[in-house]
Amino acid sequence: MGSGKSYTARRLAHLLGIPALDLDDWIVSVENRPIPNIFRDSGEPYFREIEGRQLRELEQLPLAVVATGGGTPCYHDNMEWMNAHGITIFIDTAPSLLATRLRHTAAQRPLLQSVEDLHRFIEKKRAERLPYYRKAQIIVQQQSDEDDPAQLIFDNLARLLGH
Repeated sequence: MGSGKSYTARRLAHLLGIPALDLDDWIVSVENRPIPNIFRDSGEPYFREIEGRQLRELEQLPLAVVATGGGTPCYHDNMEWMNAHGITIFIDTAPSLLATRLRHTAAQRPLLQSVEDLHRFIEKKRAERLPYYRKAQIIVQQQSDEDDPAQLIFDNLARLLGH
């Protein structure tokens, strides 16, 4: 959350000349309601179930760069599925940078609405999720807003593909 996944997916897709798709936006269109409402009305377990199902539906679409939610890799063997069906990328963003970005959007994020200590929450979530994130095939570090994850990922992909 706050690492710039959606923005980076759009930039990377542009560099690669393929479409970008945001899984959260896809879920909103399928469910016909915003994600905060899904969490509020149906709960996180329901959301995670829909998320896993919709992730697997993307296999039917043409090649694209897909931005997932921060929790997506952590449920229903999603990370293993993503690794088997594409190239996975973890944007390892400094917690202090995440906190700065998330302070401005906490009210719109279901998991942050009752959080009192944002930095502590980020550190705890990061520790819980890192074992999943570290299974990504490409890991890029983002320490500041000057770092361009899309370009770092593009360079890594070029190396991976031997270009």
